[in-house]
Amino acid sequence: MDSDDTIDAEALIAELQRYQSLIPHYTQLTEQERRAIWKAATLSAEWLNAAINAIGASPTVEMAIGVTYDGMRVQLADLHRWQSVESELRALLQGVAFANLVRRYRIGIKTLQAYGICRQLIRQPEHQYLLPHVDQMKQLNKLGKRKRKA
Repeated sequence: MDSDDTIDAEALIAELQRYQSLIPHYTQLTEQERRAIWKAATLSAEWLNAAINAIGASPTVEMAIGVTYDGMRVQLADLHRWQSVESELRALLQGVAFANLVRRYRIGIKTLQAYGICRQLIRQPEHQYLLPHVDQMKQLNKLGKRKRKA
């Protein structure tokens, strides 16, 4: 992919924020709100279908809940489409997370190489100015350090 075909992080963030306003019923829930709706929101597909069929079998039930059998089927189909969107977004998020992991790796490997080179260079008097940097990296180094037993 050419660099002309990519988007920078800030532009993508703005675009994602724009999408939030386009998604019907988009919301964020508190943990308490999530718990309050969890049971009804996680009913099995078989149970939902049986209940929707019961709605369709009784005009009294339709009137009591304020939605028709056809209306419930439309809502269920809509749910399935948005579950596909959710799946794609999860895959997208995973791809972004892995891309960031690769970015951290590329930075990490180069900085480890720089550390190794600096450790070699400080042996020579003309590179002593690197000593404070190497000392700081040594103090911050977590690689290869074993935890002491109490």
